[in-house]
Amino acid sequence: MPESKSGRNGLPNEGVACIAVLEQLIDGYHSPTNQEVLSLFRFQALHNRVYSAYLKALKLNPEEVRTVNEIPCLPVSLFRNHRVKSWNFRSDAVWNSSGTSSQIPARHFVDSLSRFHRISRRIFEQCYGPCVDWIFIALLPSYLERHNSGLVCMVDGLMAAGGHPLNGYFLYDHQLLAEQYRRACDSHRRIMLFGVGFALLDLADRNLIEMRPNDVVVETGGMKGRGQELVREALHDRLCKGLKTERIHTEYGMTELSSSTYSCGSGRMSPPPWMKIRIQNLHDPLQSLAPGKTGTIDIIDFANVHSCSFIKTDDLGWAEPNGNFHVSGRRDESEWRGCNLLYQLE
Repeated sequence: MPESKSGRNGLPNEGVACIAVLEQLIDGYHSPTNQEVLSLFRFQALHNRVYSAYLKALKLNPEEVRTVNEIPCLPVSLFRNHRVKSWNFRSDAVWNSSGTSSQIPARHFVDSLSRFHRISRRIFEQCYGPCVDWIFIALLPSYLERHNSGLVCMVDGLMAAGGHPLNGYFLYDHQLLAEQYRRACDSHRRIMLFGVGFALLDLADRNLIEMRPNDVVVETGGMKGRGQELVREALHDRLCKGLKTERIHTEYGMTELSSSTYSCGSGRMSPPPWMKIRIQNLHDPLQSLAPGKTGTIDIIDFANVHSCSFIKTDDLGWAEPNGNFHVSGRRDESEWRGCNLLYQLE
């Protein structure tokens, strides 16, 4: 590849162009063209040292990649031991993944929190309407205790956009949370309860809350090593019974991504248009599977311009022909948070 020149703040000109495309995608809430995704790939293949080394290990010449489906995805485990950055920027934030004390957390170096909040709010409001129509109550103890969670940062932005005085976080005081919920019921706004699976289960078992019909419970993850891991259907069934609600919504995101997706209770995840899902063969990670076939989930997130936009997760799932997808579990050798040790760079 030819050497590129630097634009503003040391950002290569190709990166300036990719960020300009991303801004248009956010504003218009539409998909990038295949050529725009290929341009992003070639930018990161040249300037992202970790991704470039991975492509070399695969003996792949980026110039020979002609279609989006040919673009290899970087194993998510590499975020634990490497600084995955597409240029040498000064980070607005560094997010760490969840996990047990014996695990090395993944790190995501974020170049612009203002852009991240725009992305998060755009995705949320496309699914649920304006933030000012909601009161946000968050039961995220494991995330709050880390102090550097991308999920908490996302919820912070939604709360700030909503601007209601009853927005707030809770750790383990379920009685106080229930009192806050009842006070919020006096408002004309709907209420959204964000919670990690194990904490929502604890709340549900106490029978302290009966959700109003138009309020929403959003589960943001499973047990996180705090108890027996449940399949999502069993978890949601217990939560529905304990919280007196008909369905549980899901937020699917990762420390290593800048975009998230929501399911409104059916298990169907609807990614934003700048996020593409591929399902890959478990035994041949470069082979894509047809809709309806279960395999490893690969994610192309254009919003990861600053990091790596091509991520191979350890989650299992299947895709629908229209681009929506379902998460069915994790690879057997995956750790609790979904990273594995199968991939190493020299």
